[in-house]
Amino acid sequence: MILLWLGLPEWAIVACLGCGLGLTGALINWMTFHSPAKVWIAGFQGVVAPFFVSAALPLGLMTGFLASDIWDANRQAARAIQQEADAVSMLIALDVPAASRPAPSQPGGVAETARAYMRSVIEDDWPRRATGNGAPITTERFSALTRAVATGYAEQPGVQTAMLAAVGRIADARSTRLSLMGSHTSALRWSVVLLLAVLTQMAVAAVHLERRRAQAVALILSTSASVITIGLIAALDQPYHGAYQVSPAPYRQVLGGN
Repeated sequence: MILLWLGLPEWAIVACLGCGLGLTGALINWMTFHSPAKVWIAGFQGVVAPFFVSAALPLGLMTGFLASDIWDANRQAARAIQQEADAVSMLIALDVPAASRPAPSQPGGVAETARAYMRSVIEDDWPRRATGNGAPITTERFSALTRAVATGYAEQPGVQTAMLAAVGRIADARSTRLSLMGSHTSALRWSVVLLLAVLTQMAVAAVHLERRRAQAVALILSTSASVITIGLIAALDQPYHGAYQVSPAPYRQVLGGN
């Protein structure tokens, strides 16, 4: 259920969260002042306002930890794309024509093979990001690039070493990118955050048992704050999806914007 919710568009994530917490807030208010149990609940009057912190503090801490992990995943996602694009650009720049090798514009040259790999990342790998698996053809393109570097530039070991290092950075960056594609933060952690949000609503209600309107206002304000905060974090849970996804622009820049 949690993963299904996180897979929705951003507006739907916030709408579902708002409806869910809004419903629990309305239910708490109704139970306090209109349900058959209102007399029993009224017997708990006298809970002091600082009690609210006992639920709000854990919610703030868990939300902060969750947000930190998601922010870090987004930074890693952006860094992986930039590192992969930079390494491909380096290969293209290092592939200087020589009489004993094909020119970069000819099939089999390192530069052309690198460009073919970059095009495959954009056209084949990127559309499959929801599955979390790379496209087989992109893997083949990367293997071809590795072979082109390993078999070329034998007469220039310094250049070949630099190229092999760039290939290694491409492999690391692609591995990081694929591991982050289609991934979600632990559903258990999301469940804890949502449960704490409901407990916070109950704590707010507990310190406003005397007046219905005062409790309603307090619930509306606290629920709105939770929806805004948790909704924003949930919208960023998948770094390669949605309106706030990490851009593949560095890949296109390698190909000159094509």
